[in-house]
Amino acid sequence: MKKYMLAAAVLVAIGSCGKKNKFTCTVATMDKPAGDSAVLFVPNAFSPNEDGLNDRFYIQGLGVSSIAWSVYDQENKLVFSAGSMTEYWEPHTTFPQGMTTYHYTLEAVTELGNKISRCGDFYAYTCVPENFSMKDITFGDQYNPGAPEYISPASHEVFRKCSE
Repeated sequence: MKKYMLAAAVLVAIGSCGKKNKFTCTVATMDKPAGDSAVLFVPNAFSPNEDGLNDRFYIQGLGVSSIAWSVYDQENKLVFSAGSMTEYWEPHTTFPQGMTTYHYTLEAVTELGNKISRCGDFYAYTCVPENFSMKDITFGDQYNPGAPEYISPASHEVFRKCSE
């Protein structure tokens, strides 16, 4: 029996060598109750290409009295944390060509005292591959409190193709 357990442990250790750690959300997802009109908008993309548009990652919303949020890199290392929606992450680093994945966690309290917590992924884009569809990407400049579902249909972001 001990031989089998040791063999299984060795296989697990060998199988995980060289693989990046998968992000583990440490926040239990909680959404506000139906009667609370608070809104949190977390874009799933930003473009740190210094064109003055969507160069920063930030969270926006309405009806939120407090928030704490954090950003983690691909190695699950904390790279930024904030205690308000007026703060933003503007990384001062060189990004590889294409797309880089980051993760976020947030915990907020609405003006009615309800808690909201969630985590997820977002992406830093420096260029896009040929035939890339932008339909599932939302940038910070798309947040619009007057629009249906608070999101304008299109970003003003324009990307060069990665092959250029």
